Amino acid sequence: MPRIDFARLITAEARAEAERRAATEAALAAALARLAETDWMVIREAEGGPAVAEEVRTARKAARADVSLLRAALFDAELPAPQPG
Repeated sequence: MPRIDFARLITAEARAEAERRAATEAALAAALARLAETDWMVIREAEGGPAVAEEVRTARKAARADVSLLRAALFDAELPAPQPG
């Protein structure tokens, strides 16, 4: 009979947390990719080229907000809870 290493078992809560974290990381990667796609437009404008279209500016603003929220969600989850006293 095979031996079961109970120390390696994953609880339903731990599995759900891992799935939430993976979803958050995927959303963060998507938001960063949306920014990367238009970085060249911002650089071109900064170097004296034509202005970035307003719809691109709006989309970048939303993507930056998403990145901030998603990073906060990831990093806040990693911080230990404050100890009383």
